[in-house]
Amino acid sequence: MDREPLVFYHAGLGKVASTYLQKSVFPALENIHYIPRNRFRQHSRIIKAGEHDRYLISRECGKYLDRRLKEIHSQYPNAHILLFFRRHDQWIASHYRRYVKNGGHRPLDAYVDIDGDRGVWKRDQLCYMDMIARVEALFQKPPFVMTYDRLRADPDDFFLKLANHLGARLNKERLRTAPVHQSYSEPRLIRLRRINERLGLTDPEYNPGGSPETGAKRHTMHRLRRRMLLYRSYLLLIAAGFYKTRNDHADELTPGSAVESVREYYADDWAALQRYEASQFT
Repeated sequence: MDREPLVFYHAGLGKVASTYLQKSVFPALENIHYIPRNRFRQHSRIIKAGEHDRYLISRECGKYLDRRLKEIHSQYPNAHILLFFRRHDQWIASHYRRYVKNGGHRPLDAYVDIDGDRGVWKRDQLCYMDMIARVEALFQKPPFVMTYDRLRADPDDFFLKLANHLGARLNKERLRTAPVHQSYSEPRLIRLRRINERLGLTDPEYNPGGSPETGAKRHTMHRLRRRMLLYRSYLLLIAAGFYKTRNDHADELTPGSAVESVREYYADDWAALQRYEASQFT
């Protein structure tokens, strides 16, 4: 191939339909070669082979957004970045459910501490327009941005805009519409949170060692540890299904006051993000 292929990188933020896109939507795109997430670590070799003129890679970043972007920039400085967002309060509430499922026991207002900023997630980590600015500074061009609201309100429009940006076409016969994650009831997750606290489990989102993929040995150990924690989570979820008490409805998993405080704090950021998204299609 004479010219450099186009590389599109979907920097998945987690809990914004990333798994659904990776398993159901991206494989249904034609005229672009999607490298599935189980082959993400081979993307450099695959793209270097140059069998296609455009590639799509996707990886959930979470708190490692900046590091992932720098890794992609070091190999593909002309990459096109895709960022999908969800309203802050809905995004963090969904993250929190996964946090509890994975062993967390802090209440929501300690998971994201809007007042004191001592939570697992810091306030500045949730600023969407700051994320966009960092992409623009690193890649010297704006990312392609869309929202979870657009996907939920009009999936066909979402898919069309996504495909157009990628220079691809969606084959609807290959599109899977079934959900890819099992959801759990709030009472069950409340019981699980009590179990996690009584067992004194380590905070699942605390990682003092930095990115879990620095070096082959660390990557292997991280995968083994992740696998063991996953098995533990499923066993405890099963236990939570049987461990029913009279207090099941006494607690709230995501209290309205805590959720509303997140929504109010980031209201301006969300409004700015919506304007940014709309400006791409006018």
